[in-house]
Amino acid sequence: MNKVSFYMPLAFAGALVIVLFAVWASAPGNESRDGEKTAIVANTAGAPTASTDSSGASRGIDEPPGHASAFSNGVQPSGTVAIAAATASSAALSADSPAPRPREYNLHPKTVRYRDKVLVLMYHHIDERESMVTIAPSKFRDHMKAVLDSEYNVIPMEAYIDFMKHGKPVPPNAVVVTFDDGYESFYTQAFPVLKELGIVATNFVVVSYVDTDYPKLPFLTWKQIGEMKRAGMSFYSHSYDLHNKKPDASGSDQPAMTQRRAKPRANRLETDTEYKERVVADLLLAEQQLRDHLGNQEPMLCFPFGAYSDTVVRLANEIGIDIVFTIKEGINTRETREIMRINAGVPYLSAEGLVARMNKFK
Repeated sequence: MNKVSFYMPLAFAGALVIVLFAVWASAPGNESRDGEKTAIVANTAGAPTASTDSSGASRGIDEPPGHASAFSNGVQPSGTVAIAAATASSAALSADSPAPRPREYNLHPKTVRYRDKVLVLMYHHIDERESMVTIAPSKFRDHMKAVLDSEYNVIPMEAYIDFMKHGKPVPPNAVVVTFDDGYESFYTQAFPVLKELGIVATNFVVVSYVDTDYPKLPFLTWKQIGEMKRAGMSFYSHSYDLHNKKPDASGSDQPAMTQRRAKPRANRLETDTEYKERVVADLLLAEQQLRDHLGNQEPMLCFPFGAYSDTVVRLANEIGIDIVFTIKEGINTRETREIMRINAGVPYLSAEGLVARMNKFK
């Protein structure tokens, strides 16, 4: 055998090893992690976990080496941190809905508008036929793109919960994206945009509407919700069946959550006790359904029509729901429990207008 024939198999094997190593090295999670390039990955609750740099010390959002924080040494030369905004079930993703590509947190934006606070955006329905609570798919994409381009950091609801209840940090200019009512357009129109941009959102669903057949305005199915949940989206309560209005004593239609209902057959109003029992039973049933279908552990409530009272808040608190979402506009601190939101899902609000409204808050 001549030398060329002898070494050819060895050369081929060596080339194959190099190619296989290059493929492995480029796969997610196998990147070089020298020095300042360690990534922060979401834990099972969706919040960042701590890691250490080469010296063994944890790093904070804007802290120099040696300062401890749940945000670790994920500061890259560009001032960004990669985070997988997925939930505990993300490992079981379906083939047709892969997890969003991780969106990098910008920990050192040119303009820090606020720290240790969170803005929450509110949407309802996405459709080409716009209305007062409906915006076109292209406008929603423009909104999300403008938010990201303006150096806001979209965080998952689970990270926001950890910020409020467990003292975890959030990045500067933190934003949570929410939808109300559970329309199917969240799956068909919003979900593709969210996946494309690598961000996540929360939908507050009217639980009794899930898997119902309303052809003119379809709602989500549990199958669609499960698929999106596995891809990092989250779903919480907009009540079980209180997103409606019923006559009060004067015959005027009022939100079912906040008013005692007329009982025509008995020719009277609900008693105060009957009213409270009805509201509590509804909220408990919604939470039970969400636990059974999705494994939800954190109870939360978004008020139907934005209507609530001190009584409703107290009833919710008594059954363990201590975080509630309103339609009041404002920015939220770690201590806020009646969460304020910016109504972004209106047709007259351009992407530039949305960012301008967000920029007012410090």
